[in-house]
Amino acid sequence: APIPQACTFLAGLTESFGYCAVAPAAEAVFSIKRAPAATPNTFVAFATATFAAGQTTATFAAATDTAFVAGDVLDVVAPDPADAALDRPTFTIIGHLS
Repeated sequence: APIPQACTFLAGLTESFGYCAVAPAAEAVFSIKRAPAATPNTFVAFATATFAAGQTTATFAAATDTAFVAGDVLDVVAPDPADAALDRPTFTIIGHLS
């Protein structure tokens, strides 16, 4: 869904949180992507959320601050192939209003 208001996702996504009900058997890396409002089907990765094998909390990585304007789209893409053990991954991705 489009972001309703301009915001910035800070480098490292340090305030964000990821959890899964059942940990993966192997590392599972989710790609976090942005599509500009002008080209809503053109996604570019700007961060990742990684569940290490056997861990139920994710570690986030983002090299730089990433600004979104109203209408930009945020997408989280699961690893392919999926880890059969990983169950119900959820994310709270914190952005700061601009």
